[in-house]
Amino acid sequence: MNRLLNYITHGRGIGAFLIFVLAFVVTLYFCINAKIMLTASIPHVQAAADEILPIVIKNGEIVTPQNTVKEINLFGKDATSTLPFVIDTTQDTLNADSLNDGIYLSRTHMYFINHNETRTVKLTDTLDLPRADYTASMQTAIKWFVVFSAISGTLFLFILYYIIVIFYAFCGNLISIMLKKQTSFDFKLRLNSILFIVVYGFSFMVEKFGGNLNLLVFFIIMIGLQLYAIKKIFSINQKNTN
Repeated sequence: MNRLLNYITHGRGIGAFLIFVLAFVVTLYFCINAKIMLTASIPHVQAAADEILPIVIKNGEIVTPQNTVKEINLFGKDATSTLPFVIDTTQDTLNADSLNDGIYLSRTHMYFINHNETRTVKLTDTLDLPRADYTASMQTAIKWFVVFSAISGTLFLFILYYIIVIFYAFCGNLISIMLKKQTSFDFKLRLNSILFIVVYGFSFMVEKFGGNLNLLVFFIIMIGLQLYAIKKIFSINQKNTN
């Protein structure tokens, strides 16, 4: 505890490293969960590919399979939820107004239907997707996706979190004025970096138990802890001086 107080009061830096560690840990947590979910989905994706493929597109038109109507559930045969993928190469275009939510592939177009919103893409390229085992390719894609997400996610969250810390440090200026305590801005950055990590961790635990710490409650807790911490630190420092 004394080391923590000494860091806040007399330490070097502005708490950026602590926030970077938080951003890395949060990103790593989500990346691990994403990797587990994506890896678990590989057999379902492969099963879907076995049913859909082969598909051959030449100059924007499907030539394989020809005159075929086929529908599968992308979530798997035994899944309770459905996301239909329909191949209909008996016609060039489909009447999107009559289609349910899902993905549709006609001879020359692809349709994405979601809650009455339709996106139509005209096929223009030449593409050959043979029926094969894509498990290794998907595993490699997942690995690089996780690596990229870990790097970009850590940087993004670090910037976002530290902007929030700076905001609370500015709020700390008002608290210092109210308490008539003079503190440096670096002091407030170090203090709010620690408080943000503590409150963020508390918020995470609340969500794990089914609760929700909204932004207003988060803000009130941060301001309350900052008010308490500044008073406590000055009280301890005064006792140590005496």
